[in-house]
Amino acid sequence: MDWIQLFQQLGFPVAATISLGYVLMKVTIFFAEKIYIPLQEKHFSLVQKLESSLDNLNTAQIDLVQSQRKILELIQLLSNNLKDLEIRLNSVETKV
Repeated sequence: MDWIQLFQQLGFPVAATISLGYVLMKVTIFFAEKIYIPLQEKHFSLVQKLESSLDNLNTAQIDLVQSQRKILELIQLLSNNLKDLEIRLNSVETKV
């Protein structure tokens, strides 16, 4: 069926509505295939990369916190050893 026959048989308003529906369908399909789907794939790829980066950052922060705790423990131990050493030095000085 040809467009002109469609207009003649159905009348202009119905044929124009069908034609506009067809054009809208084609535009929607084009938009989905050429723009929306590639954009969606890029978005998902970006989200996956961000999730991976955040996981790596989280792991690094956990390691950093553990290192800081170890350093604080060592500082506390050193502080205690210095206090002990100071006490020993004071006891030696008083004996001499």
